[in-house]
Amino acid sequence: MLCRISLLLGRPPSEVMALPVSDMNLLTAYWQDEPWGPWRDNLHAGLIASAVANYGPKKLRRVMSWKDFLLKPRIATQTQNRGSLLAALRMMAKPRPKGAKVKPSD
Repeated sequence: MLCRISLLLGRPPSEVMALPVSDMNLLTAYWQDEPWGPWRDNLHAGLIASAVANYGPKKLRRVMSWKDFLLKPRIATQTQNRGSLLAALRMMAKPRPKGAKVKPSD
């Protein structure tokens, strides 16, 4: 949030940190009401893309949400991919019968 406010005001983050807490709270509340910058652009693009994707007969397509089109940070995508990889491996794993012994490999 500090960098967003810094960009909005055209001041370095060190100067923004010198602002009173009441000003920071006000700017944070303002951003929550009306986001600006890349987050707003991402949201706007997602809304337009979902409107275009949902055009046409409903029986021929699945309904897409604007959230389906948002750009996601690389870290969030990596975490999601790890979770889906683990889920796939768990599905492929065969459960051992009860009482079966594991044979050591050579």
